[in-house]
Parts: sequence; C-alpha cells; structure tokens
Amino acid sequence: MEELKGIDGCTWVTKGREIENYIPPEAIKGLYPKSKVTTLREFEDDEFKNFSEFLGKIERGAGSSFLRNKVLFAEKICPLFTKENVFKRLDLAKKLDEVWNHVKRWNRL
Repeated sequence: MEELKGIDGCTWVTKGREIENYIPPEAIKGLYPKSKVTTLREFEDDEFKNFSEFLGKIERGAGSSFLRNKVLFAEKICPLFTKENVFKRLDLAKKLDEVWNHVKRWNRL
C-alpha cells in the first residue's frame, strides 16, 4: 500500500478473503434453500472463509460448479441481492461510497 500513496487512484483491499465473501447470506439461502442455518452463520461469522469450500458444504458439487463457472453463479445469485442485505455485509457500503467519490472527482462532478 505504501507504493500507492500519492497516486490519484482507488485501491480496495477486501475485508474478506475474496470478493465472494461480500455475498449476503440471505442471497445464498435463497439460492440454496435447503442449506442449514448453522452453515450460513459459519459463513456470516467468518469473512476469511474459502467460498468454494463453503458452497461444497451446503450442497454437494456446488463448490466445484462455482469454480468452473463463476459467471453462471453470478447470474443466478445477483437477482437475490437487495440493497439492504448487500450494504450490511462487511465494509461494502463504505467501500462503494469511496469508489463513488473517486469517480465523481475524476469526472469533476
């Protein structure tokens, strides 16, 4: 991070292990309705959880399916996002606000 100081850019070190850790548990529950609440709590409480391993615990083959085609997974889960469940996940609301402020400044808005 030190090497980026003074550059008019936007960096984001995710609070979770990977960007998928920002996916709200409510959306996961919607995609995998038979998942156990305890498994979802495990994901919600551990931002460093390996996402594909977590999906494999929810449903057999789900983790490897996710790794093979992340775009298909995104197409299925994105409709289950709400403003409320997304913005309360980790530091996502704060980070998106920072990105938005950079874009406005770059465009002199």
